[in-house]
Amino acid sequence: MTGAGQRTNDVATDLDTRVEAVPGWLFWGLTVLGALVGGFGLYGMWLHRGTGILDVRWRPILTWVVGAIVAHDLVFAPLALAAGRGLRWVRPRALRAPLQTGLALSALVTLLAFPLVRGYGVRAGDPSRLPLHYGVGYLVLLGVIWVGCAGWAWYRGRDRDDGAGSAATRPTGRS
Repeated sequence: MTGAGQRTNDVATDLDTRVEAVPGWLFWGLTVLGALVGGFGLYGMWLHRGTGILDVRWRPILTWVVGAIVAHDLVFAPLALAAGRGLRWVRPRALRAPLQTGLALSALVTLLAFPLVRGYGVRAGDPSRLPLHYGVGYLVLLGVIWVGCAGWAWYRGRDRDDGAGSAATRPTGRS
């Protein structure tokens, strides 16, 4: 078989071989490095427990870690997957990557800016804590992200037409 059918089979075969591939030395090297850094941090926390140097309260730390894992697996990951899957149907195709990138960056910035915008940690007697207008900065950053994504989408789509144009611009005989 030649043409589009052959290309589809080649892509499927290529994807199958990528999925079954064993992770390389870079993956395992960084995994070991990450485990060593995490282990060093845990060792330091254990070593300095009760000395006054580092007052470690294990219950809040473990609660936060378990809560973060559960929130990621039950809330954030499914939402990200659903958004990515929903954007598969966006036409023209040139808009997909900029939209996905804009949504991912917006979610990340929102997650990081939330405590600052809400003002957690502000004390009346200490004006140096969170002294700026973080809500304005957050909105400006979101604007920069979406203007950048719009420019990227325009650049990607300026010379392309993947058949998603209006019926008046489509050639006749095309279904």
